[in-house]
Amino acid sequence: MKNQTSMLQLQDDSAGQVDIKPAKPKFASDFRAFVYNRNEGQYLGRTPLSWVKVILFYCVFYLLLCGFTFAMWRVFMSNYIDGLTTPRRLLYDSVIGTNPALTMRPTGVDYPEYLNIESSSTSDLFSDKVATFLKPYYRLARDQEQINCGHPSEHQLDRSNESCFVDVSAWKHCTQSDGFGYTWDQPAPCIFLKLNRVHAVHTIFRDFNISISFQIFNWVPEFFTSTNELPEDMPTELNEHISELIRTQGKLNTIWVSCEGVTEIDERNIGEVKYIPEKGFPGYYYPFVNGKGYLSPLVAVQFANLTRNVEVRIKCRAWAKNLNYDSNKEGTYMKFRVLIQ
Repeated sequence: MKNQTSMLQLQDDSAGQVDIKPAKPKFASDFRAFVYNRNEGQYLGRTPLSWVKVILFYCVFYLLLCGFTFAMWRVFMSNYIDGLTTPRRLLYDSVIGTNPALTMRPTGVDYPEYLNIESSSTSDLFSDKVATFLKPYYRLARDQEQINCGHPSEHQLDRSNESCFVDVSAWKHCTQSDGFGYTWDQPAPCIFLKLNRVHAVHTIFRDFNISISFQIFNWVPEFFTSTNELPEDMPTELNEHISELIRTQGKLNTIWVSCEGVTEIDERNIGEVKYIPEKGFPGYYYPFVNGKGYLSPLVAVQFANLTRNVEVRIKCRAWAKNLNYDSNKEGTYMKFRVLIQ
């Protein structure tokens, strides 16, 4: 009886058990249905007709996009480019006019127009920035890709293949061995002025540190050849220098530069100003036609004894008869500040 009761309990226990089998993963079946859905007649989620419409749409879209891009490129090439290097609309016919912009190197650390020399580390920083800027001038000198020009140049320049040499290595007191004047024990900083072969429009976007540049081709400076042509607002020192050259028939074919204090107080604190190798850009560097090895001419301006611990505001300006000066708009002149602590 006892055995029968045990057998009945085992039968009851076995009858109460549920055979649970793991569900088969649906990924494989779902993927097969995505690749080809027999019920819907779809391939990769679309019917054949839908795929034809999508492919046709994108083919037409990209064909139109390529056609529009090519048409705009043809319009640009036919109206503005002559060959590969020269714009067709030059000077007065262009939107940028005839005034190349006067700029300087080095620029400030925090603000481009502020040279704050406060320690030996900032002196080294400015020296390194100038060395980086002048690296192409030293490289071209080694490669001998430029020729020596002079006043007047005996060599008739082929402007497409030849360019005049800018010998920055011989500019005493403003060379790399001199630290470009940024020596902390006796600072006499040199800035390097250039008339850009591009016209930089950046004042509108200065807060956003954005600049837009346009190249000025075939600009030829008009030089001062008579004392009657000298502007009334030209600094006295430069006026006397040009007048002496006019009297002696000296090197008049020059775009002159001057640097002076903005106010009378700045003028007292600016000290002696030296121009190396001369007070301007020789005319034989112009016009700019994007010739082989061309680099913009430079003028090194050294401030030999700036008053220390006083912020000095300085204005530099380029002078030629066809450089239009506007005191309310920087271009042929620039302002910056120097503080030696």
